[in-house]
Amino acid sequence: MRLSAVPLLLLLTLQLAVPALFTSPNVTPKQNVTEFTSTNKRYGVYLLPDLSGEIESITDETHVRNSDIRILFDLAHNQWWDDTKLSKFIDMLSSFGLVTLHRHGSLNKSLLEEYDLVVIPNPKTTLNETELSSLWWFLEEKGGSILLMGDYSYRGRVFGNATILNSITDRYGITWFEGEIRDDVVNYEGRNWQVRLRVTDEARKHICPGVEEIYFIGTALNLSKPSVPCERIVIARGNPNTTYFTYANDTPAPDLVGSSVIAIVAVELNSGGRLLVSGSSAMFSNYEGYAVDNRYPVDINRDFIQRVIAWLLHYELVPLASIEKSALLFGEETNITVVLANIGRENFSVTIALVLPYTLNVTGVAFVFLPNGTVNTVPVAANGTITGIPAVAGTQVIVKIPVRVVVGREYSGQIAIRVFFRGKILELRLDVTTHPAFTLFARFPSIFLNTSITNMTTLHITVINNASWNITNLTLHVRSNSPWIVFAPNSTTINSIPVGRSVNLTVNVTVLRDGVYTAIVEAFSEVGGFSVVRIPLIAFPRKIIVFDNAHNQYFDYRKMEGLIAILSEFAPVLVNFNPFTSVSYVLDYTALVVIPNPEPTGNTIFFPGEIELLVKFVEEGGALLLMGNFYRYFYTEEEGYSNTLNALGRYFGVRWYDGDVYDSKYYVSRYYYVISKTFANNSLAKRVTAGIGEVYFSGTHLECYNNTERGIECYPIVLGNPGTTNGTAIIGEKEVPVKNGSDVILVCAVVVRRGSVEGRVIATGSTYMFASYGMKFIERNAEFARRLIAWLVRIPKLKIVVSVPPSPMYTGQEAPLTCVIINIGEVEIYDIVIEVEVRGAIRLARGVPRYSRSSIKPGEQVNVTWTVKAVRTGTGVIRLKFTFSNYPPDERYYYLDVVQPPKPKIPWWAIATGVIVAIIAAIVAYVVIVARRARRAS
Repeated sequence: MRLSAVPLLLLLTLQLAVPALFTSPNVTPKQNVTEFTSTNKRYGVYLLPDLSGEIESITDETHVRNSDIRILFDLAHNQWWDDTKLSKFIDMLSSFGLVTLHRHGSLNKSLLEEYDLVVIPNPKTTLNETELSSLWWFLEEKGGSILLMGDYSYRGRVFGNATILNSITDRYGITWFEGEIRDDVVNYEGRNWQVRLRVTDEARKHICPGVEEIYFIGTALNLSKPSVPCERIVIARGNPNTTYFTYANDTPAPDLVGSSVIAIVAVELNSGGRLLVSGSSAMFSNYEGYAVDNRYPVDINRDFIQRVIAWLLHYELVPLASIEKSALLFGEETNITVVLANIGRENFSVTIALVLPYTLNVTGVAFVFLPNGTVNTVPVAANGTITGIPAVAGTQVIVKIPVRVVVGREYSGQIAIRVFFRGKILELRLDVTTHPAFTLFARFPSIFLNTSITNMTTLHITVINNASWNITNLTLHVRSNSPWIVFAPNSTTINSIPVGRSVNLTVNVTVLRDGVYTAIVEAFSEVGGFSVVRIPLIAFPRKIIVFDNAHNQYFDYRKMEGLIAILSEFAPVLVNFNPFTSVSYVLDYTALVVIPNPEPTGNTIFFPGEIELLVKFVEEGGALLLMGNFYRYFYTEEEGYSNTLNALGRYFGVRWYDGDVYDSKYYVSRYYYVISKTFANNSLAKRVTAGIGEVYFSGTHLECYNNTERGIECYPIVLGNPGTTNGTAIIGEKEVPVKNGSDVILVCAVVVRRGSVEGRVIATGSTYMFASYGMKFIERNAEFARRLIAWLVRIPKLKIVVSVPPSPMYTGQEAPLTCVIINIGEVEIYDIVIEVEVRGAIRLARGVPRYSRSSIKPGEQVNVTWTVKAVRTGTGVIRLKFTFSNYPPDERYYYLDVVQPPKPKIPWWAIATGVIVAIIAAIVAYVVIVARRARRAS
């Protein structure tokens, strides 16, 4: 009987040893909650392209060239004068032959043997021995031609490196000075370094007939005895008594004055090779900084450049073309003039073929003006060909071809003029526009329609007769590609518009939905032609956000789509492709203008008048978000650019460095992809960075200054990390540390006060930080972007974050339901009420079903927590309803599953442990019992 207690003891011991076999596992289920919410509303994003009118345009960049001519344009020696600044010159070269841009690699024989002409703008890296010997071989043995350009040096800044250039030309008795040719009298716009130099008589006879002077910016050349037999012709010299030369240290050269100053030299070798040495690269450029009266140097020097290219390529003929009037009305006539300069030593015959746009036609005859004063009338064939034009050696022949507009449409294109002579072909192109015989205008009183007041406006149409006859039976039709805008009337006919008179009409317009629309106005008359204008109408009940895409931005709206999506959370977003003007009225209905790093058109960033308009916009209460970029793509006045981002920023006490920001400790991928973990210690910085641990950044840095007299208050926001960040500016070509650590300002805010009106500006050194391009930093900086935008636009903005129980829940399980509300806007929110409803398989175990609070201030955070219990299997529903007195309501539903706890699973080690423990316990019990019996027996 007593031994029967052993099995019971074994069982009890097993239960004590393996408690996990008799309890449910403590497992956290995977969260898988379905949410339905009425919030996260986004406004629309709309594009506003240039809608000034409808002009047909044909772009044809294919030139008919002599297929035997190949031209190599060298860009492999760190040239500042690149294919952008010399693009129009490259176009001129391409009319002679096929141009190849050589960007990388050495100039060796195997490369050069395929070309007829090599063009080398001012090189800034040394040519190696292989390159030098290859260029000499190209000239002296192959008989090729080279155009070599230098540059000026000024006040210790060496742009034209004499050592590099001398290594090429010294054997031909030509060396380079480091300095600048000046003329205080014969110059452009009073700038003594933009010199007008005379062309020598010898050059006019053999190389560039008809050219008297050139526009020159550059250095001077020195002639000495050549070591290689060659013939040299000085093409351009200084003007007697006025021209002089100044070394790079700004010291005048006493021996280099007047005609002793040599600017351009031509060299001809026994092999037939030809070398043109120019002390200037700028004279061939379309660089905006050197424009005179809106003309680039390449345009002023066009005749000269055409002739020296022809000389280098052994062309006997240089054709030039012009048109008396490039903008023509329906029925109007004009003359195309072609000048044929024979720079060879023989007479030959020339054929001209015109390729005209469909809106133009030749009137039937051409007039040929010969050097002896004779004028011949030559018929023009139906295909636009004129044959048998004599070209007399060393002279010019002028051909005038009358053309007429035969189709009255808006058209923009080119006239191609093909010149055939001695088995060669050259092509010239002229820009031309044609217009109907009337002008069509259309406008709204304002391109903005405030639909909170009315959804109706009026379209005003004006037609002006520009012809010398009455325009009859002109039909007007108004339409749109959207069904949500209605015009009444949408069609009408004007019987007659007398000469010099105009007609005005009005059309009633009704908008059925908010949005951006285009009114398309079409006008047609058989005796006047056809015209179309497109007028935008922006219809919303509130001010909009404008994203600027009109300043040649690399970071355009496509690369900034993430930021635009965030902007659309606050207001409708208009992507604008037009410059800001007082006529467009865009700023009148705008809350915020966002300008990603603007890049130049020519050498101008903002167009004339734009900076003044944007400053006025801020001073009247508007907001700007201005973004820069790192030094390679940041443009300054010191580099020759005008109306820059710094020119705008100085009105707000902001200046961007032309630099870069590095961090050797906190970065991602590369040291210039900086992770800033340091924020400024001021009230605004604390508010917009609350809860944000880091900001990802790539770009330059900036400074901001308070100015109490102008009502400017500056607040740094994001700073460099102490001890690790270097703000580096690029001065010349050297990287020079400017700021370090937390002295580096990456992002700042500016308040501009004018009386009771307050404008706001955010300036950042990085566009990349908000881009959806590359590293996609906007994904990491999204919350920070929202804070900045909310501060700029000053509208109510709440961030609501709900954390719900996991799904599935187990019956009997309890879990927290939490809600966090953060006021990330600039307006205090009042009368907050949160209602919680729990139904289905769950119930509210703890917490009140209705939570209320009087207000949430900007930057303030509210936390509310409830406890939810799963009471049965099935589906549980949580409904959260948020209401406010001055903010849109929000309602959210969450659905989760409730299941039975899983059956316990006994792991093998638990079973093994239990058995071993039970056996040991049984043995111990048996020994104890036997021992007790023995004692009793004794």
